[in-house]
Amino acid sequence: MKSLLGFIAFIISSVIRIIPFLIFLMLHLFWSVYTYQLDPLKLLDVRVIPTLFGDFMWIYIALGVIIFVFLTLEFPFLAWGVFIGGIIGQNLFFLRQWENIIYKLGKPTLLYRWFFFIYAGLLIGFILQCIFTGGRKVIKISRYNRLRRMNNRTAGTELKNQA
Repeated sequence: MKSLLGFIAFIISSVIRIIPFLIFLMLHLFWSVYTYQLDPLKLLDVRVIPTLFGDFMWIYIALGVIIFVFLTLEFPFLAWGVFIGGIIGQNLFFLRQWENIIYKLGKPTLLYRWFFFIYAGLLIGFILQCIFTGGRKVIKISRYNRLRRMNNRTAGTELKNQA
């Protein structure tokens, strides 16, 4: 029974860790409909939905796997950094596409900006993760040293009182 509950907990935690991947897919569908690149009635046929993402599916799979691994390894700041950087980059990318379609501009779509925000989020997440992990260790060591000094002081007074 205990192993069954452990297996169920593993499945539930894995499904929860896949949620960022699903959020990227939903935002892509939203922006595709919003920029008039996709007919919303096509979404009624479930078999067509995976083909609607095109080359972006590889980006979403990569981001989903990276976030899944970071959450599994218990690096929440790295996972959140990649997720937020990916969301910001994705929204700016599709906003540029929307401007090009609505205003008939010839500006490039700036896919590199999307990757920049992913890498920037990864870097910020790494720095925050190091500060958080290192800060916890520094606090733990300083508490230990303070308690050790206090015990050394009290141990000396106890010896004097016994004599």
